[in-house]
Amino acid sequence: MRSARHHEPPGRPKATTTLRRRPTTARSACRVEAHPAVRSTEGRPVSLRPSVVAEAIGTALLLATVVDSGIMGERLAGGNVAIALLANTLATGAVLVALIATFGPTSGAHFNPLVTLAERALGRCRWRKARLYLAAQVLGAVAGVIAAQLIGALLAVVLFRWAHGPIPDTEARPRDNNSDPMTIRHG
Repeated sequence: MRSARHHEPPGRPKATTTLRRRPTTARSACRVEAHPAVRSTEGRPVSLRPSVVAEAIGTALLLATVVDSGIMGERLAGGNVAIALLANTLATGAVLVALIATFGPTSGAHFNPLVTLAERALGRCRWRKARLYLAAQVLGAVAGVIAAQLIGALLAVVLFRWAHGPIPDTEARPRDNNSDPMTIRHG
């Protein structure tokens, strides 16, 4: 045990404070107290289910942003790669800040399997939590990319209709074979 003395003005009795160190065991060595920002308002640690869901949603939103901002940046840049990269970087950075502020208190805002593996390697995360986070991040990433592709396809249809008007009813129906120029006629 060590004692630390605080400097106080002369004439007063000196106060001593005893600092105690918790014994380190094999079980407690991997456990790390949650950061105060990761605790709920009652002071209890946040449960695992909301944090896993937050990781999945955050990863999906991040990947959707990266993919869609890359596509839109490339389309809007007119061939200028620097402008496309700048648009992608600014959009991704802004969304990442918002996601960290939103999901950070719940899950720690890893959003990346390498971050989760690094946390596990440093002993800040148990294997159970790491496995759940990794699964949530992979599923969230796949869902985010699929959502980005669907959003891109829907946006293409909306922009086409906005630029060219609605598709005429005659083009929406199948053509008969006699009017199709690619049909080979026999006889």
